[in-house]
Amino acid sequence: MTRWTPFVLLASLLMAACGDSPTAPDDTATTTTTVSPTVFEGTLDVKGARFYSFSVSQSGSLTAHLASLTLIGHREVLAVPVRLGVGVPKGEGCAVTEFVDASPALVTQLTTTLAAGIYCMNLSDIGALPDAAVFSIRFLHS
Repeated sequence: MTRWTPFVLLASLLMAACGDSPTAPDDTATTTTTVSPTVFEGTLDVKGARFYSFSVSQSGSLTAHLASLTLIGHREVLAVPVRLGVGVPKGEGCAVTEFVDASPALVTQLTTTLAAGIYCMNLSDIGALPDAAVFSIRFLHS
């Protein structure tokens, strides 16, 4: 027995395990598409509002949540309510049609159904912000 014999035997076993006939694709397989959330970040001034315009190519549901809200220069989450809404762009603002007053959370806070069109995500202070704050909103249309 030469020193190459174990390798030759191993290669033979591996080759024998491989079949010659190709397998047919599974007809019951489904394709899943993953939709990434859109993130809208910025600074919200006291008694101010910020909006982000986006397009929807087909009707479906929209879910959104205020992921974070912190005072500028601080790391602690600011647990005061602000208004999170969705609507249609109007002039230099957002005409909100549905909204929720919410504090930061990692759960869905706003859910609605949108038809194809142009919309805006809006965040506004409802009088609870003690100073300007940095925010992050995550929303998903599917």
